[in-house]
Amino acid sequence: MIKMLKKKFYFLIEWVISFFDRINIEPNFVTLSSVFFAFISSYLIYIKNNLAILFVLLAFFADAVDGALARRKNKVSRFGAYLDGICDRIVEFFIILPFLFFQPTALAAIILMFFGSFMHAFSKAYSDHRKILDSKTAANLSTIFGRVERTILLIFVVIFYIMNIELYLYLLWIGAILSLIAFIVLQIKIGKAA
Repeated sequence: MIKMLKKKFYFLIEWVISFFDRINIEPNFVTLSSVFFAFISSYLIYIKNNLAILFVLLAFFADAVDGALARRKNKVSRFGAYLDGICDRIVEFFIILPFLFFQPTALAAIILMFFGSFMHAFSKAYSDHRKILDSKTAANLSTIFGRVERTILLIFVVIFYIMNIELYLYLLWIGAILSLIAFIVLQIKIGKAA
């Protein structure tokens, strides 16, 4: 499904990358803009404004194009990869933050999903740091509920929440459970690869 989505939207991503390249937008600026869009979306989710959906999509779209722009401009760097990973977690935080104020029942799900997301990223980085795996192997480890799947789930959480569809609470719990399963699966893969 993810490959199908990439193929469907590739033309748009390619057009944006070409446009950014022509007007000399830097990849790290695009990465940081995803945090800005997520921050704005956080407030808009809080006040239940429909524009929140647009800003969530802009945040995730900026994250989708920053690496491709860096490759196009021949500006791939370790700092850029680091910044991208840090900004990914900040974007997720801003998007789920407003739910903490409205839904005490969602608190446990949000904490578990965030824990799974952080530990997933940390496990890959720490396995490289401790030389259990080389950086390329660690980066290429995949699980059942990675960044793209979490992104799609969070988009639906926001849409359902803005539209007053209670299903968003169930999606948060599904995300929490899948994040924890993905973390456990990753630990098994790291252990086998070591």
